[in-house]
Amino acid sequence: MGDEAVVLIHGLFMSGREMAFLRRQLAVAGFSTRQFSYPSVRVSPA
Repeated sequence: MGDEAVVLIHGLFMSGREMAFLRRQLAVAGFSTRQFSYPSVRVSPA
């Protein structure tokens, strides 16, 4: 697969930890993953 990876981005009002289960399952299936997290739980969207 080269340098290809599945990019995991969590939803609003969540953290990157929410994607841990999916990341593990993708790794078991042979996929390379990259996890992106942003401060949606610390900063108001308004």
